Amino acid sequence: MCGSGHPTLEVVEGRVPFLDHRIVEFVMGLPRNLRADTGGTGKPLFKNIAARRLPQDFVYQRKRGFQAPVKEWKSKAFKSIYLEALVRFSERTGIFDADSVRDLLQKRSDRLYFTLLNFMIWYSIFIENVVPDLLGELTPRGRSK
Repeated sequence: MCGSGHPTLEVVEGRVPFLDHRIVEFVMGLPRNLRADTGGTGKPLFKNIAARRLPQDFVYQRKRGFQAPVKEWKSKAFKSIYLEALVRFSERTGIFDADSVRDLLQKRSDRLYFTLLNFMIWYSIFIENVVPDLLGELTPRGRSK
């Protein structure tokens, strides 16, 4: 279940326990100043209760997004295996210039690397209808290498 209102195929969601109708009914019966953000802290009742058991700096820290450890994946886990797979993908499909891909990914953005890797996997599965083998050539089903 996704609580953000955005439809998704798969989602990791941590707010499902708060959807229990008894909790919702209880909270909706509380005064608005306990439910709404009036002082810029966000979720004052929830944070007040959490602060009883958790460190203050943790409870009241700024909200931050999740950052995937792409730099570590690129340098340690994936190494150059997937860089070569991206180059082969570019040569085979002609979607990207293989030399430019090689040059860009060796010099620049780890995020670009991750984005292109995900695009390659998506394209291979949903457009070419193959199950990707990123350690070897990506060959559509029914075709020989």
